[in-house]
Amino acid sequence: MVLNPKQYAKTLEFIPGAGTVSYLEWISRVIRGEVFMSNAFPDGKALMCAAGDRGHFDIAVGIDVTTWTEEMGLKDGYDLYGVVVETLRPRVFDPEALLKLTNLASP
Repeated sequence: MVLNPKQYAKTLEFIPGAGTVSYLEWISRVIRGEVFMSNAFPDGKALMCAAGDRGHFDIAVGIDVTTWTEEMGLKDGYDLYGVVVETLRPRVFDPEALLKLTNLASP
């Protein structure tokens, strides 16, 4: 399952009356899989897919990586030591193995 950052943050809360069990742990057990976060999904939407080991879907680290070094940061007045920007994007191999979730409640 891939969630928007707002919905993912909500899953880190503990379920009332369930002790130290978070929504994230409970969801992972129910779907028998992992929960990922990606800002590629708008607020209130999520994507659920078939088991990852079947080759239907995966999350790829973006190849386009931007790096600002100390020299560039100081020269341009950024006052940075270094920054690396990466993106995670879903790759779909079988569109029929996907379930789009909408109207998720905002925290």
